[in-house]
Formats: sequence, structure tokens, C-alpha cells
Amino acid sequence: MLEGISLGRFMVRLALAGAILACAAAARAEVKIVAIGDSNLDVPHISKSDMYPAQLERALRERGHKVSVTNAGRRGDTTQGVLDRLDRHVPAGTDIALVGVGANDSAVFKISRETWTANLTTIVKRLRARGIEVLLFGIGNLNNEGCCYGRVMAEEAGALFYRHLQDGLTDDLALHSEKIKPNPSPTGPVDKNATAWHLNEKGNVLAVERTISLVEALIARIDARTAGPKVSDR
Repeated sequence: MLEGISLGRFMVRLALAGAILACAAAARAEVKIVAIGDSNLDVPHISKSDMYPAQLERALRERGHKVSVTNAGRRGDTTQGVLDRLDRHVPAGTDIALVGVGANDSAVFKISRETWTANLTTIVKRLRARGIEVLLFGIGNLNNEGCCYGRVMAEEAGALFYRHLQDGLTDDLALHSEKIKPNPSPTGPVDKNATAWHLNEKGNVLAVERTISLVEALIARIDARTAGPKVSDR
């Protein structure tokens, strides 16, 4: 009689363990990633399939990850713009957010550093408060030794940080989407059309190669979270 009861309890626990594992497997069926920011993600002069989010999705799938990467980049966007659309464009169910915004604030619109850094901090904290893992791309001039902003803030929020999406790539004009033409004069103003603003297909391939390990680290966090506790057979 006791053996029957023990066997019954064992079968119940076994069924429970199977259900938990099935739920975990279902939860890990697809990791949903959203890349949100400015024209570094929504690049002019190239197709959507050649932009960083699409290239990243293909690379992750080639490595065996079940993922979808949505491109929520918007050309010309600012930290305030991302903040305003954050909940709409990083919807419920998102596992990971890749955040790359801030260059237009300082370089184009001359928004104060105090304002855009506060906005960026709020963006990351709001995402983390929702349980979303975050990779933050730093903001700043790569030619400056102190580049780039965001490392300390990201670490404090439990996010990962990459110095800059174009780190190590910015000086190679062959990796950029602009139609390059020489500056009008060596001593004159810089021609914006001769400036490497955005990565082309080849540039984005290299950016993915340099950042994919960080994204995989965030996927591992999601896997660990959804795997759940081990069930004892005793």
C-alpha cells in the first residue's frame, strides 16, 4: 500500500517536472529583441535587410538561437523621442532591448548634456524595471579618449554596455553608406557628405561580429530566468 502511494507521488512529481520543463521550453521558443534608437539602426542609403538589426537576427539564428530582432530605429530621433515611444515600440513580451540613441541630441539639436543623459538613464531604467535585459550603445566622439557615455549608468541598472556601435569602424570610409566626396578645402568647413555617419552592409556585418557575444550573454540571462528551478525526484 505504501509502495503504491510512493509510486503515485513519484508519478505526480514526474508529471509536474515535465510540465515545468515544457513551459520553460515554450518560454524559450523565441527570444524577442527590439533595437530602438536613431539612424545608426535605421540607416539611409541601404536596405532594411542590410541594417544592424536584420544582420544580427541572421547571425544569431546561424548560431542556433531562436530569436526575432525588430528594428525600431527612427532616423533623426532623439532621447526624448525614444522615451515618448518606448512603451509602444518596445511592447510587452520583449526580452531584450538594444538602445542606441543620443547622437542627434548633442550633435544636431544641441540639447544639453544634462537633459539627454537624464533621458537616456530613464530609458534604460524603465526597460529594466519591466524585466527587459538591455544592451546600451555608448554615445560620444570616438576620437576623444573619454568616449563614450553610458558605461557607469548601464552597470548601475544591470545592463550591458558597448562603447559605440561604430567602435573601430568609424575611420574606414569603405564601411559607410554615405556617398563620399572630398572636402572643399583642407582648411575649410567639413563637408557633411564626406563624413562617415552611418555603417553600410559591410560595416554592419562587422558591428554584429563585435557585439554578438554581448547579445548572447543577454540571451543566456533570459534562458536562465525561464529555465526555472530544478525539481527533486524525492
